[in-house]
Amino acid sequence: MNWSVALTIAVLGGVIGCADGTLHFGGGGTLSSNGAKITVSGDIADSRQTDSAGNTVAVPAGRDVAVFVYSNLRCCNASFVPATDLPFRSVDFTVAPFDTVELSDLAFDDVESVIVSGGSGSFTVGKVSEGDLTVFFLLDDAVGDGSIDAGDPVAVLTDDNGRLVDVRAGRSVTAQAIDITFDTDFPVGTADPDTIKTGTADGSAP
Repeated sequence: MNWSVALTIAVLGGVIGCADGTLHFGGGGTLSSNGAKITVSGDIADSRQTDSAGNTVAVPAGRDVAVFVYSNLRCCNASFVPATDLPFRSVDFTVAPFDTVELSDLAFDDVESVIVSGGSGSFTVGKVSEGDLTVFFLLDDAVGDGSIDAGDPVAVLTDDNGRLVDVRAGRSVTAQAIDITFDTDFPVGTADPDTIKTGTADGSAP
């Protein structure tokens, strides 16, 4: 897969900065009847990256991490042939014809993002639309641009227990002690949380 396009601010339209630090990219998304949204938060416990030789090395000190939360990310949009509409997690991107998919071929209902400044591990992404959630982490360039470009190290949050599937508006999601290995090659790196917990917007349990 060529990871040289999307997940980028430029293609997502107007960016609106919110009071909680979330960067809102438009795209609409799905609201509940009372307009409620989802909050996704977490803390990065450790991070490293895979270099061009396949070695795992430490992340340079002070590098920012961008967190992208997608609602209903799927393959693929109308430009991809053959036409399909499959959940992102269900697609084997190593098998034809999906081995030719680029990120610009993917479709989604909404995406929100925050920047985690170098040296800080905690993040909160607000105003996330309901549905199936996919969380990407980008290790930004030394001179950060907040977008995923060719060669940028990326990781996707592991969700073995399906906590990010069909998350309803008004809920909160917390990923604790995330261990990230960034990678520039497909499949992208992994972000393994100790636990993923869901609750109501006020933080109480389900």
